[in-house]
Amino acid sequence: MEQDPNKPRTRNRNPLNAGDVLQDLNSLGLNNVQVSIPQPNIKVPPAREVANNLLESWVRLLLNPRISNFDQMAYSTTWTTAIASVLATGLVMGIINAIRGIFGNVLFGTFNAPIALIMTPVMTLVGFFAISGALYYGAKRLGGVGQFGPQTKMLGLLMPPFGLALLILGFKWIGFTLLGGLLGGYVVFLTWLMLRSVHRLDAKNAGILIILPALLVLLGILF
Repeated sequence: MEQDPNKPRTRNRNPLNAGDVLQDLNSLGLNNVQVSIPQPNIKVPPAREVANNLLESWVRLLLNPRISNFDQMAYSTTWTTAIASVLATGLVMGIINAIRGIFGNVLFGTFNAPIALIMTPVMTLVGFFAISGALYYGAKRLGGVGQFGPQTKMLGLLMPPFGLALLILGFKWIGFTLLGGLLGGYVVFLTWLMLRSVHRLDAKNAGILIILPALLVLLGILF
């Protein structure tokens, strides 16, 4: 059967592979051709470095409550430091809840202790991002101009004292109630400063946004 002369000729082509390419290059006189695949440069900071950064950040925020301080730390704090802060809060809360469970019921508490140690940090992290998302949405509705990342990292550094306040409020003694209420109120104040810094909100709109954390502290005091 004759082929139509007007029909373009086609030929079967096998898919190229790296070996074929190197062989063709060598046939052109380009010997010893090497192909290198770039490797991702992912470095996990040492645990001691993360712990030192956390301690310095907590001391700086708690002892120097200024908007200018938040301005500097909002963009210098790493995600590793912020997430470690939240997970540390969840781990401490999980340990305390596990101990409470064991003292309340030895058999049942011992069985639930590993679950509390694993699930509490995970749920703390999930709840943390949910709260940060709610604050970010509210800030944007009120005219905030900040970004989600700096706000969330700063909020992560405030989680340990806030979680400690809630834990102290869990002991229904007048002394613990007063101490937990004072610490919780101070963290709410720091959150107010943080929102003013990151989102450039005025005092009134930032005050509207801290109703949620303030309500959590109030519920801890009352119940």
